[in-house]
Amino acid sequence: MKRRILLLCLLLMISLSISASFRFVQVTDSHAGRYEAGNRAVANIVKEIISLDPKPDFVIATGDFIETGLDWEYEKYKELIAPLEKHGIPIYHTLGNHESRWAARIKKDFRDNFGPEYLHFNYNGHHFFLLDTSFVPEAYGHLETEQFEWLSEELAKIGPNQPIWVFSHHPLGFSARFSDNDWEAVERLLPYNLILAMSGHGHSFRRWQIHGKEFFMCKAADQGAYTIVDVEPERAVVYYKQLGQKETFAFEVPISRKRREEVSFICQHPYTVRQGEPFPITVLPSTKVDGVQVKVGEEPWQDLAQEGNRWQKTVACKYAGRKTLWVRCLKGPEIYQEMLPLTVLPEVKESLPKVLWTYKTGGSIFSSPTGDSERIYVGSHDGSLYALKKDTGQLCWAYKTGGPVLSSPLLWEGAVYFASGDGHVYSLDSATGSLLWKREVGEPVISSPAISQGRLYIGGPVFLYCLSAETGEILWQYEEGDLIKVRPVVHEGKVYFTSWGRHATCLDAQTGELLWKREIDKSFYYSPATGNPLVHAGKLFITTPRNRVLALDLETGETVWQVENVKAGYCSAALWGDLLLLTALDGNIYALDSKTGAMKWQSKAGEGIYDARVAVDGRLGITNTCWGSLAAFDLETGELKWKEKLADAFIFSAPYADGGVVYVGSTNDHIYAVKHK
Repeated sequence: MKRRILLLCLLLMISLSISASFRFVQVTDSHAGRYEAGNRAVANIVKEIISLDPKPDFVIATGDFIETGLDWEYEKYKELIAPLEKHGIPIYHTLGNHESRWAARIKKDFRDNFGPEYLHFNYNGHHFFLLDTSFVPEAYGHLETEQFEWLSEELAKIGPNQPIWVFSHHPLGFSARFSDNDWEAVERLLPYNLILAMSGHGHSFRRWQIHGKEFFMCKAADQGAYTIVDVEPERAVVYYKQLGQKETFAFEVPISRKRREEVSFICQHPYTVRQGEPFPITVLPSTKVDGVQVKVGEEPWQDLAQEGNRWQKTVACKYAGRKTLWVRCLKGPEIYQEMLPLTVLPEVKESLPKVLWTYKTGGSIFSSPTGDSERIYVGSHDGSLYALKKDTGQLCWAYKTGGPVLSSPLLWEGAVYFASGDGHVYSLDSATGSLLWKREVGEPVISSPAISQGRLYIGGPVFLYCLSAETGEILWQYEEGDLIKVRPVVHEGKVYFTSWGRHATCLDAQTGELLWKREIDKSFYYSPATGNPLVHAGKLFITTPRNRVLALDLETGETVWQVENVKAGYCSAALWGDLLLLTALDGNIYALDSKTGAMKWQSKAGEGIYDARVAVDGRLGITNTCWGSLAAFDLETGELKWKEKLADAFIFSAPYADGGVVYVGSTNDHIYAVKHK
């Protein structure tokens, strides 16, 4: 009897906790710190939140709360939100792309100030999940495998009926694709009692439904906007709020798991098709819908034609590879969407390119691979450097560090050098993976090393370091004061690098003495900091987000030539003879005369290109694209020779080509070996 009474009391307590009403506020995209308008917006919104009646129980800020993710901005922002804590209103944060795009210390500053990158807490019987969709050092969104595993474990503990709220910076399941794997998060959440998924990033109030579940985007705080949510026992009421104005009713959602009737559908299509050959798609919805659309990979959505209850269309795939077939039914504002696998075989006349092998690591791959005669080496976000057999992809060894390995490895005299987010530079035996030395530099490092005459050069959040390649001893360090992301270049006793401090810098490679420093742009945002500098024929070549390519004199830093309107600021230049090869955010590929800057040819990859560098193999140039493809073109003419879709994921890992095979990593955790000749 006592056990029965205790059980009833426990059930009553759970019922009362879930039935209690409360209020919370969502704020997003305030862009405080460097951006003064963002500082004013945060101060005014905080003041208004404190005065709300009823007072909110807590606030959730869904990313881009500061502008460039630097340590001093965190301090400024914490001063602005301090009144919330003083009035007993806790505030929780998710990371956005502005906290990660320029993050000098990867995500360490966020952890030091606000705790774990992703979080689950319970409030009055409601479960709140704060997800991390940020991806250093990109503006795009991505969720790591480790986070997905955590999410699945936490959801399993909760069960299917308890109310769940989800918060992220990049929107989940939105019509515009800001993340490569957000739909994987959606698929994991749909079986549960998801009340509302709330996000930012788009700077506007938007609402959409997926399989009867509600998704919402909040307008930016730097536009004076935020969202109020009143949670009642049976429903949650969402209000739009503009500074100085009365809140506006937006919509309400039920707390009960019972929802409106969902639309299911059957999609009839072949799972393997041939490149360029039309194939039919038929969709049969379970109820009347307003429209049905399909798309393959990142190609545009196409409308299907209705014939009774059947929706049909014939489509063809332009490029071969593993793709995702997206199918969605539209009913009013609601979206019912599925992702289906599709393999597109090459045209019969083309046996190449083809994937030789793939290897799955435990995290996304930003690091660019390199190789010797036997092995390929690449770093992973899971914290390991991997060595794989070049011909089969079989694991030779993996060395685990204490942080993500975004640095691209360098081979020299039987050793492989790289840096980690754990604040160390490493030297390993390239054959066995055994540690030769590691050197702590005190801060997470994402730069890649360069080497000359037994000296290793690598950038950090503040310093450029010169280390002994044999022992790891720090020989000298130069205080740049801003993040050095690029791989330095060493030439004839001088070391050259660029940084987020807006400058190109030349130092004496032996002593670290400053020889010259050239301001490239007045604005932080247009610093020549993403693409690696390149030296050739007495000139230093750099790219900037101002859509400029510059050739500087190696001795003086003065401009030799400058080309405008080439969107190559997020990519690294490469050489083929005297041709300077550049890729661009708009998908263009350029060949410039390195002597004069004159345009020799221009080509198109058909997809945006970001964080890329052309790999040269004979007369063929090969680049990665943002959306999971490799594109190859003739270096004499610019003619596109082939394009291979590897994954429905980002590729920010510049390819490495050798002997007719190209190697590249992807954010889907895989490294690929693709034979092309």
